[in-house]
Amino acid sequence: MSFRPIIIGSGFPAWSFLSKSLSSQREIHASSFPIQSDTQYFQEKYDSLNVADDIVDDRRILRVILNSYGLGDDLENRFFIKTILNEGLSDPSALANKLADRRYRMLASDFDFSTSPPAHKLQTGLAAKVVNCGLVPGNGDTTIAGSDPNGARAAK
Repeated sequence: MSFRPIIIGSGFPAWSFLSKSLSSQREIHASSFPIQSDTQYFQEKYDSLNVADDIVDDRRILRVILNSYGLGDDLENRFFIKTILNEGLSDPSALANKLADRRYRMLASDFDFSTSPPAHKLQTGLAAKVVNCGLVPGNGDTTIAGSDPNGARAAK
């Protein structure tokens, strides 16, 4: 479910309305049933994610994770995401290392299934960070990767 702010009119009046109402529109979207349901489901299932298939085969979990990295548009590219998760970053020829978009490297770093135990099991607070950043899909300034797909992580 993507977040699309309501804009009334055009030009300066529309910008003025948007600047005043954007935060409340985001809060309303984040508190909607589909978003809350997916987030609760993710938190319940997080500890049982042991292989990349556990993420890729469950659309709700995949949606929360991809949205938190600003990669929500890749929801249908399951084989691509599975390859990134399985290869990790340790091999220089891994797919995530070859891509220009650093968000994939961040995803592969946080959910690296090429190691045992998987990388996300060793990180404290990752589940909470994924949930907090994945509340508003497409909201670049609140994703784990930040708003710059080729830049550094967002300071959170």
